[in-house]
Amino acid sequence: KILNACESGSIGGDACRQFDVLNNALDDSLAMHSIAARFEHLLGWTAAATNHGLHALLYRGDPDRNRSLFKAVGDEWKKIFEANTEVVVSEELRKFAIWMCESFQKLLKEAKKEYGDYAKYTFNFIKKPRVQKAVASAAAPTKVGTNQQEN
Repeated sequence: KILNACESGSIGGDACRQFDVLNNALDDSLAMHSIAARFEHLLGWTAAATNHGLHALLYRGDPDRNRSLFKAVGDEWKKIFEANTEVVVSEELRKFAIWMCESFQKLLKEAKKEYGDYAKYTFNFIKKPRVQKAVASAAAPTKVGTNQQEN
């Protein structure tokens, strides 16, 4: 509801207020010592931002500040997903949080299509294993009649 309260009709002013609300909510969640409480607050942050859509923030907000905010949220999600949260968070809730993060990630990707390069944002919230180069090189096809791999 507080994101809706930020809307006054002035898109630039709305963007500033939305940033302040989201940034302060993130600060509140980072100050929590309990992983369960931090998880709940970050999930609320992500759900609220996704459900609201953040039109003003994505359209008129300062892109550098926005990137910094989205990176900080993503980094905090990475820490939580890496932590042993099974003790305090059910698997169903963890899956829901991942789905919500994916929805927020999609919102940010679509912002570039809607608002242009000005709104080019990423949201990396979980560490995914990388394919090792040795494995990738072994899978590369070889040129016919030679022992060389195509690059």
